[in-house]
Amino acid sequence: MTIWQSVLTTASELYEPRNWWGIAGLLIVNLGVIVTAICTGVVLVRQRGVQRDTSEVKAQVVNGRADKDPLRADVDKALDGIARIEGQVDGLYRMLEALFDRRAGADRRHSDHPHGGPERRSGHDRRQ
Repeated sequence: MTIWQSVLTTASELYEPRNWWGIAGLLIVNLGVIVTAICTGVVLVRQRGVQRDTSEVKAQVVNGRADKDPLRADVDKALDGIARIEGQVDGLYRMLEALFDRRAGADRRHSDHPHGGPERRSGHDRRQ
């Protein structure tokens, strides 16, 4: 007999409940085991529900919903729309960059003019 077996045998011989107070003592001593077992059961029941919900979502993603396309198709459409918007923003950026380059070139040409730039010609306006 090992040490643990002898300890358990001695403990079981020492504590044998003879009335309701003894049973209550056993419940208190084993309360940790009881709570752990109950929590494990609750987790297992909830896990089944989560697996069922996950399977339903997966089916909707792959196969589609009642009268609609699959969710993956919706996501693909949204990503295509974002890509188009990015392309349009890039086009606007290139247009603005070209406009700023032309403006800078025009400003350089006016400052190189022998009569000076527009700020120096204020007295020599031809519209008068």
